[in-house]
Amino acid sequence: MTSSPPGDRLPVLTRKRLKALRALAATLGVASLVVTGAVVAIRQLGLLQGAELDAYDTLVRRSPDLGPDERLLVVGISDQDIQSLSQPDIHDGTLATALQNLQQSEPRVIGLDVGRDLPVGEGREELLRVLRESDRIIAGCTLSRATEPSLAPPPGVPDERVAFADLPLDPRGIIRRTILVVTEPSSLPQETAHRCNTPDPGNPLVSLGLSMALSYLRTDGILPQPTPQGEIQLGKALLKPLPEGQAAGYRRTGATDYQVMLRYRSASNATPVVSLTDVLQNRVPPNQIKDRIVVIGYTSTIKKDIFQTPYGGGSDSGEPTAGVIIHAQSASHLVSAAKGERALVWYWPWAVEILWMLGWSLVGGSIAWFISKAHWFLIAEGVAVLALVGLSYLLFLQGGWVPLAPAAIALFSTALGVVILDRATKGGYTEALFEQMKEKVQGVIKPAIEIDQDKRARQVAEITESSYFKDLQRRAREIRERRAQEGSGE
Repeated sequence: MTSSPPGDRLPVLTRKRLKALRALAATLGVASLVVTGAVVAIRQLGLLQGAELDAYDTLVRRSPDLGPDERLLVVGISDQDIQSLSQPDIHDGTLATALQNLQQSEPRVIGLDVGRDLPVGEGREELLRVLRESDRIIAGCTLSRATEPSLAPPPGVPDERVAFADLPLDPRGIIRRTILVVTEPSSLPQETAHRCNTPDPGNPLVSLGLSMALSYLRTDGILPQPTPQGEIQLGKALLKPLPEGQAAGYRRTGATDYQVMLRYRSASNATPVVSLTDVLQNRVPPNQIKDRIVVIGYTSTIKKDIFQTPYGGGSDSGEPTAGVIIHAQSASHLVSAAKGERALVWYWPWAVEILWMLGWSLVGGSIAWFISKAHWFLIAEGVAVLALVGLSYLLFLQGGWVPLAPAAIALFSTALGVVILDRATKGGYTEALFEQMKEKVQGVIKPAIEIDQDKRARQVAEITESSYFKDLQRRAREIRERRAQEGSGE
């Protein structure tokens, strides 16, 4: 009894499968690595930032509306309040009365998002007395910018009850982030030194949103704690700051201070809102004020303290949001995170994001390899995209911001690349091209055509027509015939 050589022991079918697997690994591996590398490079150049931020905004708009946070109350100074009071800028005495009425119902904290560095109308001394004596009121100010000076807090308010009301603008003026802490506010030479423009590393400035949240949480025994990494642990939430460079969909955040992503809870109903007139006339039930965070600010379109948010989609037609509402959303976001009710926005390290994109690239390439019929191929690619969007959405509901747009580009591009490589390989063009290049390296083909500027176009056309493509087609045809003969002889 004779034994067959080891190489012949594998059945013909198995050898065919191994050959097909090797071809799959080579084609799919090359295509996926090349496409993912290209997508990563394009992303590093910042060319995908707009698409990624648009995808982020879309996910925000598609997220469930959580409705109003009953721990907050916004006192909006509306166009109707301005008209009924005949005060284009609300007078100091009017603000003093509103603050006194609110304090009678014992809110935990009152945030004043109204600039009062200079007197407005009557009642200046009464307003300053209320601000100095109350331990519940946090007065807002603004930081210096390169093009405009800061807005000082009302004089006499203790430093611990002063907070800045600035909001960081993304491209197209959209508010997606919130500043928590500034250690070194910039100062313009012509400004008078005050709390919001004088650097004091030992006494950093806190934002209005964070300051209100800290005051609210202090009653519940939740205090901020520094971590060894220099981050802030607030209850169950680790407030991890955005880096100045790349983070998630940002090529460069520009976050030189302590910033986090702002996780909105609702497009237009994030908190109960009452009018200034209702507060002045004591028409607000005390239970709507007691133990709450109360924020006072302009909701009037005349004052133009309004901003675009992800809900507006970055378009001019999108409904803008008043700054006082955004500060309330920031406070709600931080309180919810500290109590473990809602996660902060998180994102993966750079290496994990690359693996995510590579995985979806392999998915797209695999579909193109195994499905040759056009209609089934398109259906499968559509299902893959839906799976990508669905998984990204589910992660986003848990606070996760993953690369959606880059992964979709990698999926489609790899599918297209595999289709092209597979068709070229099956047609013999890949092997013919390899043989032709090998002959050139070995010196078999030694072109001796002298090309000058005047004859370049004509000679290139002649070479392409006679020497290269016809030879490539001939070699491809011979390879297909040889493969057919080998297949019939197995």
